[in-house]
Amino acid sequence: HHAPTDRPIASGEVLLLDFGGSYQRYHADITRVVHLGPAPGTVREAYDAVYQAHEGARTQIRPGTTGGQADAFARDLLTQRGMADLFVHRLGHGIGLSEHEEPYLVSSNGNSLEESDVFTIEPGIYRPGEFGIRLENTYVLEEGGCRSLNAPILPMIPEL
Repeated sequence: HHAPTDRPIASGEVLLLDFGGSYQRYHADITRVVHLGPAPGTVREAYDAVYQAHEGARTQIRPGTTGGQADAFARDLLTQRGMADLFVHRLGHGIGLSEHEEPYLVSSNGNSLEESDVFTIEPGIYRPGEFGIRLENTYVLEEGGCRSLNAPILPMIPEL
């Protein structure tokens, strides 16, 4: 999602790490964020908002939830934090034989999610010229909700 440059990474920056891979033609996707050095309050606040939006969506999605409802779960939490205008993409996407496929977790999707659907949840906020925060895990939908296929997301921004 970003073009590489020759600019060195510096202390005091947010580092957004988006990884993917494939195994026997199936794809994986994960995004994490770290701060290089002590994180200022604005970064910690943004990370907390994105973490809460991620967890809020994850805990509310069940079979029968539409892609639009899933997107709204996270977007509503970011609205409450005054950050909705900084969330400029969909909540997530299906993943499997393609990196981005149905079901799409986006406001315009009225289709219901079903058991065994595999998708990402990846809310993010982006402050142009400052930093971006996105937290992404891949989930399989089961009767009781979302089961993560990645390691848990840390509730506080890691500082390196």
